[in-house]
Amino acid sequence: MCCQGYNGKHSLRHIRLSISSNHQATLLMELITSISFKDLVYLGVLVTSEVLPAAITANLSVNSYTDVELSLLDVTDERVSWACEMVANLIKPSIGGYNIWFPRSTLDEAGWIRMIQDLGRRGVKNIGVMVVPDTSISSDQRDRIRPICRSTLGAHLGRRTFDDWKK
Repeated sequence: MCCQGYNGKHSLRHIRLSISSNHQATLLMELITSISFKDLVYLGVLVTSEVLPAAITANLSVNSYTDVELSLLDVTDERVSWACEMVANLIKPSIGGYNIWFPRSTLDEAGWIRMIQDLGRRGVKNIGVMVVPDTSISSDQRDRIRPICRSTLGAHLGRRTFDDWKK
């Protein structure tokens, strides 16, 4: 979507990308390093489990006022390390405004705690919200995990129905 900028010139303000292959990830990395996102207000990036973390070679370094929504699909117990590596590769830890969503993920309470702790060990911080499927943990479990998420990532932990993300 292209909008009129404050200076009368056109500038890109909202971007939503879906990355479902290593080739697409390579193209995105070239884009990130070659374009200025100085007027960007929103960046949404969806990554499927087919993308290898090694294909992500640049983080989403955007302005401090840009809202970044990173969605990782289908995280399972076997894919926690993949998800943590992907988040650590994409997120610049010194800038806030990142929200991480996990549609169609099947981790249980212990799995989410493991994910949060692994993200913390990888230096991920300043996350605004981490959103998990309401089918993966109960409200009571969320309440037990919330303080860990807040102290480790600086994030609020939320639950959401991801019915619109069904296969």
